[in-house]
Amino acid sequence: TRCIHPTAIANNFKDCNDGMDETSFMRWLCILNYSDECRSFRNESRRFNFTFEQLCNGFTEISSDLEGNTDETDCRSDEWNCLNFHTKCNHIWNCPNGEDELGCGKPNLGSRHCNKTTHFCLDIQNGLPICLPLSKANDGIINCIGSIDERSFCRSKYPYDYVLRYRCLNSNVCISLFQICDCHQDCPLNDDETIACRWMNNGQT
Repeated sequence: TRCIHPTAIANNFKDCNDGMDETSFMRWLCILNYSDECRSFRNESRRFNFTFEQLCNGFTEISSDLEGNTDETDCRSDEWNCLNFHTKCNHIWNCPNGEDELGCGKPNLGSRHCNKTTHFCLDIQNGLPICLPLSKANDGIINCIGSIDERSFCRSKYPYDYVLRYRCLNSNVCISLFQICDCHQDCPLNDDETIACRWMNNGQT
């Protein structure tokens, strides 16, 4: 029996004569763990649980396997249009500019205030409702609170944490929509409790 430092376990170097520090230990750790990593380590096939809408939608939502494949692997843009029967009006911006969520006909806040070619959002400057033209969505300029018109940043930074989709003002911090207007400052400039909550603060920011 020999004691080795914990950093020597599973470091691709056999410190034990029988190589137990590289294989057996990891297999023991993964006996009751059903994570994708453990399945891959045990050479078991991986089970993907995702909806058809997530396949080739432009956003990596399923982590890569050992070969580096994701739900976006082998997706040719000429074969997978972001605006189709499966993506239209599914409450997810499958198209970078959100055109697949316009003109849905379902009564909601946006349809009450804006026409079928504009997105409803709160203005980044004052927190007041605006109807953002489609041409300004995903144009690289943040016009709406939470960067909801420029969604790629939080999606790229946290591809597997689907709730972190509100980008704080002048920041690289993304928080959950549940953290907005919860009487607790989560954003560095407190925009999650002020400008985003103007409707709760009697019109004050």
